[in-house]
Amino acid sequence: MLARRQTAGVPSCGICRNGGGDAHVDWTLDIARELPRKRLEHPTAVIHSEQDKSYLKQLLRENRIRPLDPAPPVDARTIDRSIRVSA
Repeated sequence: MLARRQTAGVPSCGICRNGGGDAHVDWTLDIARELPRKRLEHPTAVIHSEQDKSYLKQLLRENRIRPLDPAPPVDARTIDRSIRVSA
């Protein structure tokens, strides 16, 4: 994808697997960095989207988090049990 993007002269957007947790973003970036340098002759932006659990619980207390239908209710225990929460 990176080589074709460079040949075509257009930007590209890649996504990481497994929901976008910080560890998955870093894993994907490590793979991209292993490619030959000539394929990475473009700026790279990395967007981490994993959310801090204490911040999420604050938002929950402020009634600023609501599950999307048909998801079950969300409470502080739901957040605590989550391994990763990404936006």
